[in-house]
Amino acid sequence: ADSLKAQLVGNSDYKFLLDVREYVEKKVGDLQFPEALLKRVMLQNNQDKGADYVEKNFEGSIKELGWHLIKEQIVAANDIKVEDADLKAVAKEAVRAQFAQYGMSNVPDDVLENYATEQLKKRENVDSYVERAVDMKLTGTLKKVVKLNEKTVTLEEFNKLMSEK
Repeated sequence: ADSLKAQLVGNSDYKFLLDVREYVEKKVGDLQFPEALLKRVMLQNNQDKGADYVEKNFEGSIKELGWHLIKEQIVAANDIKVEDADLKAVAKEAVRAQFAQYGMSNVPDDVLENYATEQLKKRENVDSYVERAVDMKLTGTLKKVVKLNEKTVTLEEFNKLMSEK
């Protein structure tokens, strides 16, 4: 029951952040970017995939870039900082989730701690953990400053809400 509750809280926070993103993006409106330059950079970074890949994914990349810039502004305005302890907590949670996928739910804390430490030594993991930690802190901060209309829903209604995106 606790793991289900933790998962639902995580999903709820994710949905909250998606809703905030949608609201803020509408408020900000279209951001203008130097498209030709960005397409050249994107092509340079994806030489193995070619121009078709750039054309097909450019709009999505621009949308992500816009959200990234907006999010940076919100993070700076609210003085949100990610500490080492936040990264460790996110890494531990990721490791816990990995163990849970294999049906191992009662992994001792010291084992999670060791795995998390190892994960944080891999450069390719750190960026996604930082991103996740920022999202968690941002969610916590935004929940304090926006007016929430909280309501209780059944699991079925919750799953329906999650699949609307």
